[in-house]
Amino acid sequence: MTLVSECSIQGRRPGFEDAHVFGAVNASGTVISYAAVLDGHGGSNCSRSIARVFETLVAKIKLPNRRKVYPESVASVLRNHFKAFNEQLAKNGHFVTQGTTMCACFAIGETIYFVNLGDSIATWKMVNGESWYKLIDRWLDAAMFDKALKDGINQQDQWIRYRVAPRGEKVYKSTKVHSPQRDLLRIKEMGGFVTYGRLNGNLAVSRSLGDNWSDAVGKDPEVFWVPRRSFDIPYVLLMCDGMFEPYTFWRDFPIEPEAASAAIFQEFEEQLHLSDAATTMARKAFNQNSHDNISLMVLRLWPVSPSRQPKNVFSVQDLDKLPIKDLPSRMTDDKGNTIEGPGPSP
Repeated sequence: MTLVSECSIQGRRPGFEDAHVFGAVNASGTVISYAAVLDGHGGSNCSRSIARVFETLVAKIKLPNRRKVYPESVASVLRNHFKAFNEQLAKNGHFVTQGTTMCACFAIGETIYFVNLGDSIATWKMVNGESWYKLIDRWLDAAMFDKALKDGINQQDQWIRYRVAPRGEKVYKSTKVHSPQRDLLRIKEMGGFVTYGRLNGNLAVSRSLGDNWSDAVGKDPEVFWVPRRSFDIPYVLLMCDGMFEPYTFWRDFPIEPEAASAAIFQEFEEQLHLSDAATTMARKAFNQNSHDNISLMVLRLWPVSPSRQPKNVFSVQDLDKLPIKDLPSRMTDDKGNTIEGPGPSP
């Protein structure tokens, strides 16, 4: 996997809270190429701290040690790994009043995996007639989850297959955002509520890393995977919500984030210079009145030139890496002021 183009813009926000990472590590004897967009809220410490330890986090993934490994097994490992990391942050008291969304892409063997928490999005283009998959989520896919349990299928083995129609036009696919309304069943079960489209009247996403001020904020990521043969073109876009805000807010007829990401991918296909594509598209989103921080990564899945092998980089270049155990427990803003309050608003 190659990082073709990237761009981050502070936009009209008073501070910049995004981060993004890209690289490759050897985990359990398997090379994993990874990329992720992190959209922080309540401050920049959470997204930046997780960006600094992301390489270590990926290296600790324990992949199944078998000759034949099925994609659903790897997807289950990824979900459990990031859920455990999120629970560890809560147990250690980190990021009580801050949080970050995460949309990560992993290239493992002949399969591309997407791990999503929050409202950042990965989008790609499918071949007609091909399939992509996701693990069944207990809350987001409640009916299918209950039916699978009745059929005697264990939770870790439950997955859904989606298929593009052989002559269908809907070939642009994406991960799904975790909005409070979509996650309403789980939020109510955890004692929370949704008002004005916000969790407990405060947070605009229902799942994230951090945000340990409320048990109603979900810690389970949603995992999708796509076989390499199913991609029409070998490109994936990772973006935060600032990229598609002009489509979902600032237009006469707003559309859903997933539809907006499809429109953005079609715009990407029209770009003449791939090395400048992210910059061109991010600036266009800013000019279309996006009020949020804007981050966009353009990834090429194959082939990977030897001269362009992944190098472990992240967007915060002036800070040393910290081990997970040393992540700060007391959150401060960029001016050193302690952040107080019941929780952040993105």
